[in-house]
Amino acid sequence: MGLLTGAYLTDYQGVYEKKTNNGLCYIIRYTVARKTVSKLVGHESEGMSAFLAFKIRLEHISKNKLINNEIKSDKYDFLRLFTEFIEYREPYLAKNTTANYKSHLNCYFKEKFLDCDVRTVDKFELQRYINQLLKHKRPATVEKVMISLKRFYSYLLDHGVVKTHPANEIHMPKYDNKKYFQLPKKDVRRIVEYIFKIENQQYKTIYMFLLHGRRIEEVLTLENKNIDLNNRIYNINYKKSKINKTQHWHLEEFQITEIKKLREQYQTNKYLFENPKTKRPLTYTSMWRIHKKLRNDLELENFTLHNFRHLIGFLLINSGHSLEIIAKILGHQNISSTQRYSELKIDKASKAYRSVFKDII
Repeated sequence: MGLLTGAYLTDYQGVYEKKTNNGLCYIIRYTVARKTVSKLVGHESEGMSAFLAFKIRLEHISKNKLINNEIKSDKYDFLRLFTEFIEYREPYLAKNTTANYKSHLNCYFKEKFLDCDVRTVDKFELQRYINQLLKHKRPATVEKVMISLKRFYSYLLDHGVVKTHPANEIHMPKYDNKKYFQLPKKDVRRIVEYIFKIENQQYKTIYMFLLHGRRIEEVLTLENKNIDLNNRIYNINYKKSKINKTQHWHLEEFQITEIKKLREQYQTNKYLFENPKTKRPLTYTSMWRIHKKLRNDLELENFTLHNFRHLIGFLLINSGHSLEIIAKILGHQNISSTQRYSELKIDKASKAYRSVFKDII
C-alpha cells in the first residue's frame, strides 16, 4: 500500500491528511526535476496541521530546487559528513565517546540517512526519528543518539555546511534516570567471598579493581606504569578514562596483596593484565566468561560487571557518605552522575522518618 492510500487532499496544495492508528497525520507531495516525492511530515497529536505541512512543503521544494541546480556531488552526504565529524573530533574525545559516535553511525544513521543530503533534514524529521526510536530503545540510549545529532549539526553549522541547526529543536520526554539497585548484604558477602577464592590470579586481581569502583574497560587496559606500590596509588590515564581526565586513587591493602601475587606469577611487559601469547590486554570476552561462571554459581543471573559500580554507589549512599565522596570514589566528573545512585533503601528512609516523627505522631 502506498503512503497516500486512504488519504484525502486538504485545502492546501499538495497537502493530504490520513487517519492512522496514531491519529490524523499529514502527508506532503511535490515534484522537483521530474521526481515526485510523497513524505509524512507529522501527526495532529504532535502539533502538526495542514497549514504547517504546507509551509514544510514549500521549504522542501525550495531546498530541493537549490540542490538540483548544483553540481551533483557527495559534498552534503549525511553519512560522509558524519564520518568526517568523528575523525575531526576523535583526537579530543575519550575513546568511549568516539566508540558511541561510531556505534550510532553504524547501528542507526546508516539505515535512516542513506543517500541523504544534510540540508534537506528538518527538525520535524529528526523529532519523528527520535520518537520512533523510543518505541523500541531505552530512553538513555535514545538520548545519546539525540546528543550525537545535536553535536553533529553544531559541527556542520560551525563549518558553514548548513545555515540552520534543526537538531537544536528536538526534545526527549522526561524519564527516570536514577539507578535502582537492590542486593541483600548476604549476597554482597557471597560475591566477595567467591572472588577471594578465585584461583586464576589475573581474574581475581581484576575483580579487586572492580570492587574499588573502576570500570571494566579501564581495568583491562591498566599498564604497569599506572601502578605505584611504593606510594600506594594508581591512576587511570586520561586516554583510557571515560571523562577524558587522568584520575588517581589510593591502593587498598587487599589490592596491593593481590597485585604482588600477580606479579610473582606473571612476568608482563606493558599491561598489568596481559595475555602471555599476544602481549595485549586480556579481552572483555575472556573476563565475561569468568563472570558468567560467578553469576551461575551464585545464582545472580542479572549481576553484570558494571553492576559492581552500582553496588558500591548504593552501599556508600546507604552508609551515609556524601555525594562528593562517592563521586570521587566512582570517578564521576559531574555530581549529577552520582545523584543517580542516591536512591536510599526503603527501610533506611523509614527509620529516618520514624526517628524524626516518633514523638510527634
